[in-house]
Amino acid sequence: MTNNELQIFLEKKLPHATIILEGESCQLTLTVIASFFHQQSELKRQQMIFSHINTLVMDGTIHAISMNLFTPEEWQQHNTE
Repeated sequence: MTNNELQIFLEKKLPHATIILEGESCQLTLTVIASFFHQQSELKRQQMIFSHINTLVMDGTIHAISMNLFTPEEWQQHNTE
C-alpha cells in the first residue's frame, strides 16, 4: 500500500481529521489532528487510530509506525513552539 492509498484509507475512516503521513511503511510517521481527541488520553487516542490500522500492522503492510495525535489547539501550540 502506498502512502497515498493509506492517506485515502485513513481519510475515509477519519473524515473530520487532518492526516499527515511521512516516511515509508517500514518507518512511517502518522500525524492526526482532530477535535474528537478532546479530553482523550494519549492511550485512548492511539487505540482509536489502531482500531482502523490494526489489520495493516498485523499483515505487515505497515512495519513500524509512530503517531503524533493532536487536537487542533494542541497542534497550533505545537507549531508555535
